[in-house]
Amino acid sequence: ELIPDKFVAFARRLQTGYLDNPYHNSTHAVDVLQTTHFFASHGRFAELANLTPLDHAAMYLAAVVHDYEHPGSNNVFQISTKSPLAIRYNDKSVLEMHHIAASWAMMIESKHNFIENLQVNDYKALREKMIGMVLATDMAHHFSELEKLKVRVASLNFDIKTTDKKLCMEMLIHAADISNPAKKFDIYEEWTERIVQEFFAQGDEERKRGLPISFGMDRYTVNIATTQVGFISKLVLPLFEQIKLFLPESGQTVLNLESNCKRWEERVEEYAQRLKLLNDQRQKKVDTGADK
Repeated sequence: ELIPDKFVAFARRLQTGYLDNPYHNSTHAVDVLQTTHFFASHGRFAELANLTPLDHAAMYLAAVVHDYEHPGSNNVFQISTKSPLAIRYNDKSVLEMHHIAASWAMMIESKHNFIENLQVNDYKALREKMIGMVLATDMAHHFSELEKLKVRVASLNFDIKTTDKKLCMEMLIHAADISNPAKKFDIYEEWTERIVQEFFAQGDEERKRGLPISFGMDRYTVNIATTQVGFISKLVLPLFEQIKLFLPESGQTVLNLESNCKRWEERVEEYAQRLKLLNDQRQKKVDTGADK
């Protein structure tokens, strides 16, 4: 039922809607798509959950639109600066609301509307699934949704094919979005460097505006290795351990997380020295007046 030439037009427009950010760019969108496909194929989610073609389409589309028009700063920054997006979405999942709303509006423009032949019920179902999955990428809901997943996976009536399919789909998109630590270290390290660029740029802007500097975004206090150890051990690993329970074939991701966490632990002192050097240089500029 999809229209191929309009899908190509949609894909091209989608790519241009991703800004040239160090991290939140079109490559990140494709990376999340690839990881989603890993869960569906190698992890056998498509088979185990009996995904329909509509489910498949919803997951893959949610993956590629999930950061559409991302400005390179987070929800906290949008809210603290009273940005137009924060005002529009009432400070609730500001960016996630925008990603799905803006991408959907673009998708149903006549020249991009590759789904215009969908039946009404299929259209509504696709939209509902995609909205749920994109909103699930808001880190503010990570712990509450992870707890919900834990309860359901441990339940005797857990059913990946019916009652729990929606939750699993949403958590897999969320997992794909934060999956860099679950990959080979050289790939993971490059993505870390990219996200740190964005984080520190936001922290610099917050400092410049006299705003509180967001957690993990102050280049003069953040030990990158320490933050990555915490990111893995407190957020990513617990989620992937739950995913492994219902997708056993995805177990390599857990091994990668454990290995990568150890590698960052071994580099904490190295990054402490880097941080000290940076602050020494900063203080020298202050002392000599070179920072003015």
